[in-house]
Order: sequence, then structure tokens, then C-alpha cells
Amino acid sequence: MSTLKKLDKLEYLKTIGIVNIGTNGVGFSNPYDIAFSSDNRAFVINRHDAPINFRPEDASAIRVGVLNYEEEYLGEFGYGFGKGDGQFRLPVAMDFDSQDRLYVTDELNNRITAFNSSGEYLFSWGTHGKKLGEIDGPAGIAIDNEDNVYISDQNNHRIQKFTNNGQFISSWGSFGCGNGEFNMPWGISVDHKGDIYVADWRNDRIQQFTADGDFKSIYGNNVNDDINLNRPSSVVVDDSGILYIADWGNHKVKILNKNGSLISVLNGEATLSKWAKEWYGKLPEQLETRENANLMPELPRQFSTPYQKSAQTEPYFWGPVSVKIDTNQRLYVVESLRHRIQVFSI
Repeated sequence: MSTLKKLDKLEYLKTIGIVNIGTNGVGFSNPYDIAFSSDNRAFVINRHDAPINFRPEDASAIRVGVLNYEEEYLGEFGYGFGKGDGQFRLPVAMDFDSQDRLYVTDELNNRITAFNSSGEYLFSWGTHGKKLGEIDGPAGIAIDNEDNVYISDQNNHRIQKFTNNGQFISSWGSFGCGNGEFNMPWGISVDHKGDIYVADWRNDRIQQFTADGDFKSIYGNNVNDDINLNRPSSVVVDDSGILYIADWGNHKVKILNKNGSLISVLNGEATLSKWAKEWYGKLPEQLETRENANLMPELPRQFSTPYQKSAQTEPYFWGPVSVKIDTNQRLYVVESLRHRIQVFSI
């Protein structure tokens, strides 16, 4: 089956989400990542980009929410804003190991926190610094089939490899724009062969490495100008080698084949989620207002940037910060600015 035929099946399935910026329960508050347990429950980080003057009532919005594909809300755990066991300040990304333990990075607490799949706190690790094994602003996290944990150590411009209990194994990378160098790496993922892919954020590219950190390839602007990545924040690779990139600065998802050629671009096709429909069902006058609104307006010429276009076009991605694939071959695009997740079939 060719790549193009495969992508003919990439279709929009649904939207999950509704804004919930201050209380527990159904909804998201600036979601940043999603991960899937062995029983196919979805775990979503609510980062809650709070105002400078943080209020006590904002704390409950910083959490991990648990749900399933049918949009049943199953609960939540973790809370902010703090440094205590199980607390977060600026959570970024997460992944499960083979024992169904969930690991969450926190770039402000400079640590990784582990929970079991019931949301119970297990342990955390992380020492702030620049030495090997120390971290400064941990962002993306990926765990391979042997339970090795890879961390995007963004402010140290490197990738670090640990055991799943936090023992340092190795490190690679330094500041720069050459092969194997980084400028604030963010998202990271592992493919089914064990190769590591890093969203090299400020270098506007994706880099591919072996599990030992040996450089293999680059995907991005310096290879193919048609790709035009702008601050990519996440990357995931399917079993056929196709790359799905959250092109955060362009508010799109770019899809590349394993040779690095651009083969498709997703702009977003969001519709009302089940949660939103339930909310509007209680407030029919609000639904009428929505239905009368122009959610895909013809924009004036001065609205020319990707940010402006997405901000004014409700179905489009706005702040696509993470991309993940579940075991049913569904692509999830996490939108931090519209507090929702769009799901596609691949």
C-alpha cells in the first residue's frame, strides 16, 4: 500500500473537550498532552496557563483528567500549584511504561513524577542543574519497550536517558544547529523500531536518533523548504514510518513520509464534542447564538498570520501542542488554546 493510499484513510472522527478553567470535573484547561493506559483509558494533562497572580482556586485546574474514547469522564488526580508529592507547577508531557505507570514531566519543578494507573502517587525524581543526570526544564518524555525513559532536557539543549526509576544512563546533544545539536528540544517519541524522534523546537526541525543517541536523520526546513516548520512541539511516528508533527507555530499538523517529503497538512475540522452538546442542551439560547455565529469567517487582509487565521476560525487547530497515536490507530491532536482534542483515523 502506498503512502498516498494510506493517507486517503486519514479522516476526522470527533472532537473531545470543553473548557473548564477553574474546577474539577469534565473539561480541560490548557491541555498539553495525552497518554493511553493498557486498558485504553486516556490521560490528559491540564496545565492551566494561569495568570501571573496565581489564585488558590486555580490549583484544582492543574491536574490529570481520565476519560475514554466514548467521552465518559472517569476522574482526575494530581493538583497544583506546588512542590509536594503528586503536585505540579508546569506539567508538560507524559508516557506510560510497561508496568502501566504514568510518568509526568514538570518543567518548573524540574522533575518527573510517577503515578500508577489509578492515579496514586508513587515517586518522583529530578535534580536541577547542568551536570549529567541533572535537568533544567524537562519537557517531552518517551519510554521505549525496555522501559528506558528519554527526557527532552530543554534548557540544557540535550536528551537524557534514564531507567524508569530515575537512574541516569546516558546523554547526548548540546546547544547549536548542527546534526545532533539542539535549541530547546520539546517533544520526543520512540518508534516501533526503537529510534528516537525529537521536536527541535527553536531549530524548526525534527531529528532522528538511535536509542543510544547516534544521529540518523533530519526532517524540516533545511531539508525541504516546502515543509516550513515553525516551532514544532511534538512528533509521533506510525508503524509504517509516517511522521505526524504538531507544527505549533503554524497551527497545523504536518505529515511527512519516511523520506522526509511533505504528503499532507491538517488544518483542523473540529465539531462540537459530546460534552459541549450536553452543556448546550442545558442552555439552548447559547446554542442558538453559536449557530448564528460565523465560525469560519472570510478574514480581512490584515489577518494574515497562522495565529490570526486559527484564532478567528473555530474548527481550525489553535495551539496544537501534542500528537499521539492510540492502539486503534487513531491520531489525537491536543489543542492547548481551545481546550480540546481532535481525533483522526490513520
